[in-house]
Amino acid sequence: MQLVSMANEMAKVRYWELTMQVIEVEAALNQVISLIDKMEEVPTAFGGYRVMKPDQLRALVRKVAAKLTSLKDTLKASEAELIARDWSV
Repeated sequence: MQLVSMANEMAKVRYWELTMQVIEVEAALNQVISLIDKMEEVPTAFGGYRVMKPDQLRALVRKVAAKLTSLKDTLKASEAELIARDWSV
């Protein structure tokens, strides 16, 4: 019985770690948004490398944020199942 209890605790810890990692990614995205907001569009005749425009970067961040929200919703909906099955799903 102690082995089952230990497995349950490990599953809870793994779920908690994944949840914390998702929160860290959200925080990083917020920092990215702050950096994008500080960007200035500078027209240049230089033909070398190009940086994406702030609007394009914001669109990418919105897509990532939407997928992250979907992941969070799935995690929350599957919390009991993930822990009960010890991540075998």
